[in-house]
Amino acid sequence: MLNRPALRVLMATTLAACGAPPADPDASALDARSNDSAVMSMDVAASDATALDVAALDRAVLDSGAVATMDVATVVDSGVRDSGAPRPDAAPAGDPALPAMPAACPTITPNADATFEIAGGPVRAYFRYDPARINADSALVIAWEQSGGMGGLSATNYAAAGMRPNDILVGPYKSGQFYSRVTETGDAIVACAAAQLRFNRRRIGTVGFSAGANAAWELVSRRNAYVAAAALFSAGTSGSAPLMGNRYALMVGFGSMTADTPFYGLTVGIRDTHVGRGFPVISCAHGMGHRFPFGLGTAVGRFFVEHPWGTRPTPWTVAPVGDPAVPAYCTVTAPG
Repeated sequence: MLNRPALRVLMATTLAACGAPPADPDASALDARSNDSAVMSMDVAASDATALDVAALDRAVLDSGAVATMDVATVVDSGVRDSGAPRPDAAPAGDPALPAMPAACPTITPNADATFEIAGGPVRAYFRYDPARINADSALVIAWEQSGGMGGLSATNYAAAGMRPNDILVGPYKSGQFYSRVTETGDAIVACAAAQLRFNRRRIGTVGFSAGANAAWELVSRRNAYVAAAALFSAGTSGSAPLMGNRYALMVGFGSMTADTPFYGLTVGIRDTHVGRGFPVISCAHGMGHRFPFGLGTAVGRFFVEHPWGTRPTPWTVAPVGDPAVPAYCTVTAPG
């Protein structure tokens, strides 16, 4: 973890480079509702991406969680750390290496839970997809929620705004307030989904907010043999470098250093480590406190679609300028 002087220098440098973020709301006014009051039906009959009510999802789901009640020290220290071992950080060649099949897979059905028997006991995940629409270009995205959320369907809801009607969203359930056995859960989800569902094996991604960003970070850090892209928002982990050497695309989002403490410094640290290693990084300084911000869901969905396995450099070489799906506060920190 960065010491305080280094963190102050990093924060000042980042603000100068990125420009002043939007004004933060009063922290006391942040919406602290649990996501169980914001769960929406996923039986959406959408004929195309524009049929999704993105604004409604933003209002009811994407901004439903502010800082959940949590042990901050536990959150900050719960992430995967850099082992210090040298790595090639190479752009991946060939096809992603999918994980081995578990001893048995559950039958995966649309808009329902599936229970996976993995080491340490069973874990559940909610699968959100339209069986009539998934195809050979569908993305599979594993979504992890903050500590105060429910996981499962609730996790897929908060991440759903920008996904295409043919994409597959998977929301694992937490163990208590946090996720456990993240890599084992990811392996089982991907292996069993690959055996039963049609999707593009080069479009596997993961997204998380707060404690969920810790889980997304752990998955991409340890499983970039098959994870092509990750989106981390207000991560509570001090992890600083990938544990494997495949270069992947990264999106990060954070509030200001005052309204998103300590997550601002931790997320910026992850970003800058990846910039230094030449990874494609999209940086979204939304300045809206500790939350998954309004309007960013569509950009996240586009990020996963446009950064499949082996993408280098990012097609967002400067920024996706002029596209209303991507907020102006998102910039390309490193073209990769």
